[in-house]
Amino acid sequence: LVGVISGDQGLGRPDFRAVERTFQLLTQVSGRAGRGEKPGEVVIQTFNPGHYGIQSALDQNFELFAKKELLTRKRFSFPPYVALANLIIRGKNVETVRNRAVEFGRILRGLVREDFTDSGIRVFGPAPSALEKLEGDFRYQVILKSVDRMQLHALVEKSFVRIKDVNINNSGIYVDIDPVDLM
Repeated sequence: LVGVISGDQGLGRPDFRAVERTFQLLTQVSGRAGRGEKPGEVVIQTFNPGHYGIQSALDQNFELFAKKELLTRKRFSFPPYVALANLIIRGKNVETVRNRAVEFGRILRGLVREDFTDSGIRVFGPAPSALEKLEGDFRYQVILKSVDRMQLHALVEKSFVRIKDVNINNSGIYVDIDPVDLM
């Protein structure tokens, strides 16, 4: 017997892979129930029993999960349909971090308007990170989406040149292309 309490808790994470991770965990733990000739039983407590991630995990139906998840990602422009960059601005002083993040976002938007007009690159943020304070640092993030990975790389590179041009210190700015986690 395997019991999972709050099996849908991961669905609420602020990350586009939240459903995938929930499906993976529930499928994995369900595989622990029963061995060999002895059948097992899985009990999952959830507030979302009809959610496709939960249902697919219960049925051990990867094909159904993948079909629905890919439709959702396509609809909302997430990988594998676009490339992402997660730009984290971090530091000890929240005002300084916020101001640098706002300026960095302004620079990115300006570059998209000036040099990447037809690229389809979209700039989101800045906004406080889901984990706003980590290891003593305040964190803000800017997320970039693009159907063209090369254009995304070019924008990031150009933004760091522009930061130096306007005398903004780029220490404490971290770039994660194709992030595994947006937290």
